[in-house]
Amino acid sequence: MNILVFNTLAETFGSTVRCRLMVRCLREMGHQVFYSEARPSSQTHEILIDQHDSLWGYLGSTWTRRAVLKKHAFCDLIIFSKLNPLIVPLLHQAARMRLTYLVDWDDLDSWFQTSILRSWLTRMVETRWPAKIPLLTTHNDELKRYAEELRCSRVFLVPQVVDTELFNPARYDRNETRSRLGIKPDQPCVGLSLTFTQGGARDLGLVLKAFSRLEAEHIPLSLLIIGDGPHKKFYQQLAMSLGLTRVIWSGWVPWQDMPRFLNVCDLGLIMMRDDPGNHYRFSLKILEYMSMNIPILGHLTGATATAFDRFLTESVRPDERALAEALERWYKRFCNQGTPSREGATGTRAEISRHYGLMAMKEALQLVLDHVVNIRK
Repeated sequence: MNILVFNTLAETFGSTVRCRLMVRCLREMGHQVFYSEARPSSQTHEILIDQHDSLWGYLGSTWTRRAVLKKHAFCDLIIFSKLNPLIVPLLHQAARMRLTYLVDWDDLDSWFQTSILRSWLTRMVETRWPAKIPLLTTHNDELKRYAEELRCSRVFLVPQVVDTELFNPARYDRNETRSRLGIKPDQPCVGLSLTFTQGGARDLGLVLKAFSRLEAEHIPLSLLIIGDGPHKKFYQQLAMSLGLTRVIWSGWVPWQDMPRFLNVCDLGLIMMRDDPGNHYRFSLKILEYMSMNIPILGHLTGATATAFDRFLTESVRPDERALAEALERWYKRFCNQGTPSREGATGTRAEISRHYGLMAMKEALQLVLDHVVNIRK
């Protein structure tokens, strides 16, 4: 099957990881996949589109994508990653050209916009377009039910997954990476993987303030922040204003190098405030933490909580004081236990391997493609 996949985001966004994994799975299943994403991108062999963060930039990228769609009209299936205003002109064009298409909907992005206008526009798309889309995929039951309530005609579950062969702690030299980052072998380190976007970094301020409380109490706990994005400078300035001295900023890390950095961490953080944006999300970072057998502390909500709340070392309400106190308790336990081995300590990697590996995505995609074949007959 010939498949064209449109991703309107660059590689600094978490949703791009899901989209690239979907493309990889489809290719490994034997399909010819043409993949397009926005620059900046390290995927030099794909269809890359310039997209500046301005009205004219988005109009220009949309015009280019329309040309790409027309050129690839021979494809058996068009996949649009995300349900946002940038794909609406493409949905109109695909419908006029009588192409078979689907939308992979992974977030309520209206909750993660930088302006009221962008939030309103995205909200309009999210509420009015599902009923017009013939086929939709998503990664959790909560968002699936929401799409069905909006009268989407057919919704398939395609799970959020992680490459468990890549995210395998046995493959990496923990001490070598710690040395490169300036972290002593016996120094406890908390890791936080994120993208510095409006949605990805929305709870980072709370985390930094919690670590400010720990430094005031002279608790020598380091924080490794793994990721990059447009809002990174703002949070670096916040950390400076709080006087934090134990924060390590990795900067941009290619996804294939992410497990090497995660492997230095003794604890993984995840904080999800209770709102509709997070309720319909399904966290990718928790899959990566669990695949690396990293104990996890924080707060989950919605679909992510339903699946993984029981695996948390400690569940903490999204409050800076509560988080600081929980981290202090964990630090004291860590010091009393010495430096425990993570391998096999929690059983979380086995859970991910069984239910959230690449094979789970391939099996779900096969069901979607079987449906596409039937409707094209």
